[in-house]
Amino acid sequence: MNPITLLQLKSSWTTFQKNHPKFPKFLNALAKTDIPADSTLELILKTPDDKTLSSKIKIQADDIEFIKSLKNLQ
Repeated sequence: MNPITLLQLKSSWTTFQKNHPKFPKFLNALAKTDIPADSTLELILKTPDDKTLSSKIKIQADDIEFIKSLKNLQ
């Protein structure tokens, strides 16, 4: 990845953290949690005009290694 892109991403992440301080705390809590198979991850987006987009993912046993890899990126 381009180093300049990484610096821009870091700057954007810093701004995002300032704007949404609970979200990084949520990610940190997830990183410290052993997520068991059959857990459900749900994402919901509600737009100002009352549209809703949502997705549910049921964590499978073979997803656990991928999740652990993501945790190691910290």
